[in-house]
Amino acid sequence: MTSMKVFISYCDDDGQTFAADAATILEGHGHKAWYFARDKSTGMLRAVDITNQIRYWCDKVLYLCTGGSVSSGGQWKEIGQWDSTIKQILVIPINGALVPDVIEPYVYTTISGSNFKVDFDMFVRNRWEDVTKNYEEWTLKIKVKDTVRATLP
Repeated sequence: MTSMKVFISYCDDDGQTFAADAATILEGHGHKAWYFARDKSTGMLRAVDITNQIRYWCDKVLYLCTGGSVSSGGQWKEIGQWDSTIKQILVIPINGALVPDVIEPYVYTTISGSNFKVDFDMFVRNRWEDVTKNYEEWTLKIKVKDTVRATLP
């Protein structure tokens, strides 16, 4: 399995514990994880720090969607930062949380909050590599199409 750098997006109100658990699980599988509460840069503005992590550091964005996510201004800004990149976003609704329409197509699994550690570990163990491979193949097809289109008169 290829090691990935994963930015974890979560709602401060109800998602920080899930972010910490997700980071531990990802790191246990050889990936690097970044979430604000643990990894923030000293002296840097929150918005700048998060923007830098999404645009320049991470390979993927893991969007943990909880009950508070739909009204979380911070997570909406993170969606905006992700949208300006070509990075994969993996959306994980927890406890049936509503997912913003703009990222709904990127839901890969739904997880119960009471069984989060076990279910997320199984997702990373059993599906992470295939989800990554499928995304990489899809982006390669898009790049080829764009290249061919650019050469046409």
